[in-house]
Amino acid sequence: MCKPVKHNPKHVAEAAERGAVIVGAGRNASYRTYKLDCGHEQDIHVTPMRSGKFRCQTCLENRLHADAAEQGAVIVGAGRNVRHRTYRLECGHEQEVSVSHMRVGNFRCQTCYDTSRTLPSYVYLLHIINGEHEFLKLGYAKNIDLRVSNYGLPETAIVNHVTALRFETGNEAHEFEAALHGCMKSEKLSERKAKLYGMTRNGHTECYPVDMLDKLQAELR
Repeated sequence: MCKPVKHNPKHVAEAAERGAVIVGAGRNASYRTYKLDCGHEQDIHVTPMRSGKFRCQTCLENRLHADAAEQGAVIVGAGRNVRHRTYRLECGHEQEVSVSHMRVGNFRCQTCYDTSRTLPSYVYLLHIINGEHEFLKLGYAKNIDLRVSNYGLPETAIVNHVTALRFETGNEAHEFEAALHGCMKSEKLSERKAKLYGMTRNGHTECYPVDMLDKLQAELR
């Protein structure tokens, strides 16, 4: 029978101070495999674990995918360095963009020189059924189906387009959507519940119970 691996108590204590647990040996003697407080496992050098100068790469990638989705984009590859990624933009073109610029929408397609904020866009309402869970999603996008593909819903989920209100620019659509969410803030599903219902990647801050259907639909007429 294999004997359990004994880890250096000093390293165990240092991990505990960072909310982490050693779960295995790392790639070499200077690394350990840790389970971080977010629940993800990662190989980390013992020195940055000691100082706290590390971050979960899985959480980082999840955030970058969510940032891209907010701008109607999808990450399709690496960039020139860790501060860039290659994205497929809402217009369909692929382009390398700095992750910090993607986060705030400070970029434009170098092929068509238009952005999701200047092109026509929609504020839309979806009725989503995922197994026993049923809820509404209110959002804005130039390409609604592309936005839906970024939610992280399982393939078995049923997404019904209830209605969509067209605006001449994405800026106008965003302003209308933000104001509507502000008015309906107390009616929203909690982020925890929306994620449980299937919005695993993004969009979980903009969901509502199905009994809000008539009220939301009236706002989009």
